[in-house]
Amino acid sequence: MKRAELNLTERYPRKWGTRSSHHLVLSLIGAGEGRRALDVGCAQGHLLGELVIQGWECIGIDSDAADVATCIERGLDAVELDISTDLPASLGSFDLVVFADVLEHLPDPIRVLRNVHSLLNPGARVVISVPNVAHLSVRAQLLFGRFPYSDRGILDRTHLRFFTRRTIKELLTDTDFSIHEITASAVPLELVWPALARSRFGRVILALNNRLPSLWVGGFAYQHIVVAWSNNES
Repeated sequence: MKRAELNLTERYPRKWGTRSSHHLVLSLIGAGEGRRALDVGCAQGHLLGELVIQGWECIGIDSDAADVATCIERGLDAVELDISTDLPASLGSFDLVVFADVLEHLPDPIRVLRNVHSLLNPGARVVISVPNVAHLSVRAQLLFGRFPYSDRGILDRTHLRFFTRRTIKELLTDTDFSIHEITASAVPLELVWPALARSRFGRVILALNNRLPSLWVGGFAYQHIVVAWSNNES
């Protein structure tokens, strides 16, 4: 679907902070110029819609039938598919594959990443974001013998896998990808406390918070965002 057929700016308002993982994912991806993109684990299509706005010809896949139906109702291309199994060749080939907050939910991310090679065009990129289980907040709780699952965040109770900066790099190396770029996002304070952005003092706090990953990426990164290329190009 062409952008002219659907006002995605209205349907998909940019709700993310300027240093959120999804904002960083989109900034790393850039303009699509009609190239094909696959959003793995597209949920209700918010990132998928943003990719269309950036000029990508997109399709999303998700195992949740209701989420896929929501995408379709919003005019986006989406398919119900169990992404933990083989990715079918019928999807076609892509110049970009996005795993935004997805790998941590999969029982076997190694298998999924190995399977995705067959869908990549020469020069295609894979962009991944994962929570950082080595964040200082998690380390502090471990000191007191606690590992409390929650409804969202790094210790989301639906997470099956946990990653640090080192282990996400190892995962990509083990699945025949070369890392081109890796960056990090800070704790999304502007989403937790929106009022911070409405005062000068709050904006100072947000600015300082956004600098923390550059001071100690292992402990202050809330999520790691990686851009990689396949080593299996023929």
